[in-house]
Amino acid sequence: MNIYTRLQPLLFVSNLAAEKEFYLKLGFEVSYESDDFVAISFAECVQFGLLDKPTFQMNENVPMIWQIGTTSVREVYEIGKNAYLEIVEEPTAQAWGEWTVKIKSPSGYIVIFEGPED
Repeated sequence: MNIYTRLQPLLFVSNLAAEKEFYLKLGFEVSYESDDFVAISFAECVQFGLLDKPTFQMNENVPMIWQIGTTSVREVYEIGKNAYLEIVEEPTAQAWGEWTVKIKSPSGYIVIFEGPED
C-alpha cells in the first residue's frame, strides 16, 4: 500500500525574503506564496515550506542539517559559489561513494547536497 507520496518539511526562518532568495539562486521555484509562508519546489521531486518567524534563531550547538539529492554536486557548488552563498564545505568524496557539498542558508540551516560529483 503506497499511501505516502513525499516528504514536505516546514522550516522556520528568521528572514523569509532572504531565505526565499537563497533557494531561488540555487534553481528552486516558488510554487505558492503568502505573507508569512513560501512553498519551495523543484520539479515534483522536492517540496518544502518556509514559515516566517522573525524571532527564530538557529541553535549553533544543535544546528538543523538537511540533505537534498542532486545529479551533480559540482554544478550545485558552482551555482552557490557564483551566487556568493556561504559554502560551508566544498565538494567532498564520501566513504559511501557519493559526493557532498554543504551550503549555509541565511537562517543558519546547513543544506547538504548529495549525489555524483559531475
